Amino acid sequence: MLDYNTKRVYLTLTHYEYWALTEGGGAHEFFNSETQTLSQADGRLADHLLKIKRAPEQATMMSPWVEVLFT
Repeated sequence: MLDYNTKRVYLTLTHYEYWALTEGGGAHEFFNSETQTLSQADGRLADHLLKIKRAPEQATMMSPWVEVLFT
């Protein structure tokens, strides 16, 4: 995506949805929140962590947007 106002280019791999990485037992797991709203994504991640019996510190919420830098 090109932000015409700031002239920045962004890439999204999760179709604009927040995602998280969870860890436990030496392995990492991808969690797709299936929402574009951060507060909903946080709630869904909290529910998911309860279900898989992991602590909130074992997850990192990620933005759907990655800025592409040019040199």
